[in-house]
Amino acid sequence: MRSIAEQKIASSDRSGGGRGDLLVFVPIAATAHSKGSKEEPPASTEAMRVLVEAGMTNHFIASRMELPLSTVATIAARVRRKGTAARRRRAGRPRLLSARDGRHLQLLVYRHRTWSLDQLTADVNRFMTHKISSRTVRRYLHRAFLLNYEVVTKPYL
Repeated sequence: MRSIAEQKIASSDRSGGGRGDLLVFVPIAATAHSKGSKEEPPASTEAMRVLVEAGMTNHFIASRMELPLSTVATIAARVRRKGTAARRRRAGRPRLLSARDGRHLQLLVYRHRTWSLDQLTADVNRFMTHKISSRTVRRYLHRAFLLNYEVVTKPYL
């Protein structure tokens, strides 16, 4: 099975009739995307772009690709307006730490539970190409729900 939604098959080769080209649609809804993700896989969006540019209606595309009509309508409107199915880059300042750097910071906290914020910042800055402040470290830890609490110890019995 091909990953594109539109395949042109010459009907004269298959049926012997001279009716021209037929369109065969392959459902792509079975392609995996992460749970809770609002973004469709690139193959689906590219297939929708092809179908929208071919003049198909949203309802027709949604039924053939087994996708919600609202999803198809959103992507089709983007294709008609901008000519592409790609999502635009989001506004705002980019993060200082990558996801990997954030996980490394969490690992440092788990390994060295008694370190102060200044010690954590100094250790993070040893591995970073650009220096970050202790306030930035605090923000990232707060975002990861690693707050400053004392360790609860069980009482001696």
